[in-house]
Amino acid sequence: MTGTRGDPGKKRPIWQKLLFGLATAFAVFAIIGLIVSPPMDDTGASAQRPDSTSDPRCKPADPALIDLVSSGLTKPNRSLTNATVIEDGALTFFGATVVDNAGSVQSRADVWVVFEGQVYSSTDRARNDTNWPRARESLGIQTSDSRVRAVDECVENLTGN
Repeated sequence: MTGTRGDPGKKRPIWQKLLFGLATAFAVFAIIGLIVSPPMDDTGASAQRPDSTSDPRCKPADPALIDLVSSGLTKPNRSLTNATVIEDGALTFFGATVVDNAGSVQSRADVWVVFEGQVYSSTDRARNDTNWPRARESLGIQTSDSRVRAVDECVENLTGN
């Protein structure tokens, strides 16, 4: 028994035609969107921000800025790694890990503040590891400043435990 639903000679109401047309258009756009913009590979993003707890403002530091901050290191055979910045207007909050020539971590996350080309040490370890003037006294920026803490956390996430 072969049967048809409804009266084959009866026309569909306009609302059914519109609904079917909208559903078809949505499906076509969804398929085109998947073809044109395939899902992104985020392996590069994980290299910059490895942990969801990292602040999205954190960016890799420019090599020239790394050299500038490094020029104030007071102990021989030390360098900076995992250099990260948060830029906030004229201030750049620069965080990095101090390592020795063998790559051993000497200080997990130090933070400096750069203002008008001058570097200022912010955290205790930054003050101990470099000869830059203190950000607290020169700029009024405390170690507890949210930007200092955020860039510190980003560097710690990059450095690991």
